[in-house]
Amino acid sequence: THSVATAFFSRGGRLLAVSVISGGPVSEPGPVVITPGGVPVHKTVIDTRTVLSWRRGGHTMVMSSIAVPTLWMINLVTALNPAPPTHAPSSAAAG
Repeated sequence: THSVATAFFSRGGRLLAVSVISGGPVSEPGPVVITPGGVPVHKTVIDTRTVLSWRRGGHTMVMSSIAVPTLWMINLVTALNPAPPTHAPSSAAAG
């Protein structure tokens, strides 16, 4: 079984829903549109609702909206999934 927790965010009359689905992976519809931090993000459109989905920490994440532009949603998903930090080679290893 799966459990779902959803938070709704509203600004300027635009509503955005973000859900966390626990209990194992859920099938993610649509093609991969971006891979922030190496995380594949799928996009589909249901009627007029844009839906983005990805996996994080063993959970399936779903973001959806009718009124928020898709590019804004993609930018938010990218901010939520930053690339892992890169480490410079250690100077102790040289020499």
